[in-house]
Amino acid sequence: MEKQDYIYSSVPDEFLDRNEKEFQTRQLILEFFKNNKDKFFKATKIAEIFSLPKKSTQVQVRHLITQLIEIDNQPIISSSKGFAYTDNPKLIFEYIESLERRNKGIVRRINKLKFIRYQMIK
Repeated sequence: MEKQDYIYSSVPDEFLDRNEKEFQTRQLILEFFKNNKDKFFKATKIAEIFSLPKKSTQVQVRHLITQLIEIDNQPIISSSKGFAYTDNPKLIFEYIESLERRNKGIVRRINKLKFIRYQMIK
């Protein structure tokens, strides 16, 4: 698959950019998050604060946050309230549980679609 085929929240490490400008922007975002620990910010607000392109899904913001988590190993969590930096193990655990619930739903849907596809081709 090509890079653009991936959703940024699931980009394999080899496809994540590591250029200097993105690194600097990530560091600014990280500093902002650390100064506002446990406060949630929507992607649109982060784009506004850091003068990033505002698009309907805020792909660039999500891309940078994914890099903070996957490259820089930062404890950034998300919810319907937005993204937040936390060093609270309880919040991180709750976020992990949320991801696991979402994952179970995705696996259920994949299996259902496989079954439907199988019924179509047999």
